[in-house]
Amino acid sequence: GAVCRGRLPAVRIRMGNLWSHQVHVEYKGKTAAVAIPNQNVDLTAAYIELVQKFELDSYSIITGFVIDPEAGGPICPFKIWGGLRGGERVQLITAEAAVPAHMCPIPPSKMPAGMVRESTVRWTCLCSEDEGTRCAASAILVGAIKKHGLAFIEADSAQHAAWERAVAASLSFFAMPEEEKAKSRRNVSNGKFVGYANQTKREFFQVRTVDKGGAFPWPAKSLEGNEFREAITDVYRHLGTVARCTLRGVCDTLEMETEK
Repeated sequence: GAVCRGRLPAVRIRMGNLWSHQVHVEYKGKTAAVAIPNQNVDLTAAYIELVQKFELDSYSIITGFVIDPEAGGPICPFKIWGGLRGGERVQLITAEAAVPAHMCPIPPSKMPAGMVRESTVRWTCLCSEDEGTRCAASAILVGAIKKHGLAFIEADSAQHAAWERAVAASLSFFAMPEEEKAKSRRNVSNGKFVGYANQTKREFFQVRTVDKGGAFPWPAKSLEGNEFREAITDVYRHLGTVARCTLRGVCDTLEMETEK
């Protein structure tokens, strides 16, 4: 869209108990009104809001903004976003993959096919009884991490099946009435908890080690609790095996002591 020169009238809106101003933000032809609190702005929240409004992908990193872009400036770093007074028309500045790859992993769907292939090893190779096969797989894993900042492990059929069972059991659990799910929660030491939680925008089931002698709050048997417990436990068993085997292979490749 066209960029208008100069400042726009400040717009005051109410956000809870905090009066805020709005600025008009532009990026690649899109525009959006964004609230700027009078007090110090939470940069993380502001960053997330901008990412969502402009549907930025993992390649685009917001680094700054231009006030009155048609006039050419000034150019400001994003860290002073909270210094805007309201009414400004600003344009976002982004850098493509402006951070190291290991700081901003790219999902496989965004990566070239060749990059995915050279960064992927089969689990059956990593855990092979043949030492040469294991060493070769671990070397590929370490090389991918060094080059791209990430690597992928291709699951075998047993792991795929375990994951599918866990997903099905989880969907059945979260479909239960709220009062029943709430029974599968227990507070533990240091203000932490295990089991079910509902934070309005998301529900989850937290699995962690409980105090010695304590019982984990799995769902009641009458609510298919056995199936849920067995499926989730099986997934964690697979994850633990993958973690130990992968770490051992990486340590051997880097000539590090496994126990350390």
